[in-house]
Amino acid sequence: MVENNGPVGLPIIDISSFVDRPGHTDEQRQELATLWDETMTNKGFAIVVGHGVTEDLVMRLRNASEKFFNLPQEEKEKF
Repeated sequence: MVENNGPVGLPIIDISSFVDRPGHTDEQRQELATLWDETMTNKGFAIVVGHGVTEDLVMRLRNASEKFFNLPQEEKEKF
């Protein structure tokens, strides 16, 4: 459910037990919730996998955010 070999030692957390509810038990979801709490308390960051978000959507969101942050400040403030 968690690996510690992500970039710069960040933990990698698989959240598929929340996404794929019929395929996982309440106990597995509780373990994940505990792991998430411990990771966020101790590290503050994690790489999340098993979320079901497509690579295409990730790239489109990354491009949109880059486009937004490259706008002049007065344009960003309109949002």
